[in-house]
Amino acid sequence: MKKWLVIGGTGMLKDVSLWLIQQGNHVTVIGRQQKKMQNLIDENKNGSKLSAILVDYTNYNRFKLALTESQ
Repeated sequence: MKKWLVIGGTGMLKDVSLWLIQQGNHVTVIGRQQKKMQNLIDENKNGSKLSAILVDYTNYNRFKLALTESQ
């Protein structure tokens, strides 16, 4: 199983995120909007292969902290 990190994977990359999961990969998705993240979680058929990180990646300090905490 490969591990993927998709930044912005709840918007126009949502289908890519879901496809990677369907291929048997573990995918960590970073997104800024709670509603879009929830839509991705709801559409995911294999929740155990998705790690969702809700953070504004344009805020460097919060983004760095969220990545560190997720490890």
